[in-house]
Amino acid sequence: MNHSYYSSNDYFNLNKDMHVNDSIAKANIISRIIEESIKPTPNQPFKILEIGGGAGLVSYHVIKHLSSSQIFGNIPIVLHSLEPSSESISLQKKNNEFISNYFNCTLDHFSPDFKYDCILLIDVLEHIEDKRNAIYQLAVLGDYTLVNLPLENNFVDYLRNFLSRNKFYRHQRECLGHVHRFNYMSSLNQFKKQFNILHYEHWPYYEHLYQLYSSKKIYLSRIRLLELFISNLINRLFPFISPYIIQGSNFILLHSKD
Repeated sequence: MNHSYYSSNDYFNLNKDMHVNDSIAKANIISRIIEESIKPTPNQPFKILEIGGGAGLVSYHVIKHLSSSQIFGNIPIVLHSLEPSSESISLQKKNNEFISNYFNCTLDHFSPDFKYDCILLIDVLEHIEDKRNAIYQLAVLGDYTLVNLPLENNFVDYLRNFLSRNKFYRHQRECLGHVHRFNYMSSLNQFKKQFNILHYEHWPYYEHLYQLYSSKKIYLSRIRLLELFISNLINRLFPFISPYIIQGSNFILLHSKD
């Protein structure tokens, strides 16, 4: 998937919901990790860059939470957005009052004259063709980088792809733009050359999907509900291997070696 897929708004047109249903859940995890792991410099602005922020709701809820927290409450927070899609920027302007500057370009064309304190790269790296160069650029651009990666190389997705005769993974690539797939370990190992890994945690999807289903925000078939029930059991009984079996993502906090 090349850059024009995003800059031409093809991705936006195929994914107009922009994954807003899970924005608050992701923001809660991100806010907690930042609070627990990063100490801001007193009396200095804490500069955040969000890359590929979609509708802007994740960073909106992150800033809203941090601004009322004990650690960051008295620290001025500066939020910038790097977004190749003009349609997404329009959404962000409506949804996120905290963004003070927008950069309508791709990561490889971005070169600020300062380093950000924290970069948010939430469900983005799987879309970038040259991910090795992207990881190098992240280490140069920011002190800390918080990444979330979908773990699509798991048993449940392998089975789903097999039963659909490869339609599932084809959809991930052609519609969602996922040019890379990760498992639990590969999601971590790719960062070790440029970063120190400070924290990582598996986020299984079943609990969040149950909540959306219970509040009637989404429809789930009986087979899908059975899958979520089994995923719940596996995660409770075998937490160390569940990332390789059930659907989920990996939140990773990185500290640049640069």
